[in-house]
Amino acid sequence: MASTSGPSTPLTVRPQPGGPIRPLATCVALVIAAVAAGCGSSTSSPPDQGAVAPATQSAGFGHIHGLGGSGEDLVIATHTGLWRAASGERRATRIGTSQRDVMGFTAVGDRLFGSGHPDPAEATGEPGNVGLITSVDAGATWRPVALAGEADFHALTGSGETLYGYDGASASLLVSEDAGRSWQARSGAPDPVISLAADPSDPKAVLAATPEGVQLSRDGGRSFAPTDAPAGLLAWGPKGAFAVAADGSVRRAEEAGGAWRTAGSIGALPVAAHASEDGALYVAREDGTVLVSTDRGNEFVERARLG
Repeated sequence: MASTSGPSTPLTVRPQPGGPIRPLATCVALVIAAVAAGCGSSTSSPPDQGAVAPATQSAGFGHIHGLGGSGEDLVIATHTGLWRAASGERRATRIGTSQRDVMGFTAVGDRLFGSGHPDPAEATGEPGNVGLITSVDAGATWRPVALAGEADFHALTGSGETLYGYDGASASLLVSEDAGRSWQARSGAPDPVISLAADPSDPKAVLAATPEGVQLSRDGGRSFAPTDAPAGLLAWGPKGAFAVAADGSVRRAEEAGGAWRTAGSIGALPVAAHASEDGALYVAREDGTVLVSTDRGNEFVERARLG
């Protein structure tokens, strides 16, 4: 695939026809099978519960959307709110009582960012697509930042003040250089995007997983070039970048544009990945378990469990 490039363009949201939003894990599996056309669909209403796999629906969290850190604690974003596994504890417990659908969840420093849909049981006055929201108290409360009623970020990542988000409502990659207050669409970005990961040491470098594989941008999302990593979920930390394929296999690259080498495996379909500031790699499985590797993705042990 040839690299693509194009100028930045002002944000124009193009609503898509309504329909159920698939869990990201389902999208990854379908992408690998080359039938991922429905993964970019969006709706102004909360996702259809029927889209959740029965094995995880009964566990009370629906499905996992993302992982992040809050100090030494692990924060887990799900279809029905946030959960926390405190340092040294494997059992994850709910944060508060809200069951909002926190999509596109990511941690940038001590700030949490998300998107998705409000808790249907709460009279918050929020629109069906909440746009970009943020939390500075480890997920206890959220406040709106931008694009409420417009954007539905299915993937978010950030480095410093720069945020990248794949908006399911407009089917486009959006970039903010002021911590999410204003956004521009990147016309040269790939579409669809399954997962995003920004270089923590270089805000202009970002990886985007597509149905054809992983692409790399070094210029803030204005142009992309293919890498040799297959499609999957991405994470980027101080010890390099990781891609976790639908079969659970892990590949890593120690530097942007470098070779991707085979590491270990989580032995199951991944649903979320996160590289922490201390270099650990966390990967969630569909059954609600979160595994952690401290040796660059070679060996994994259980870190936390939902349900």
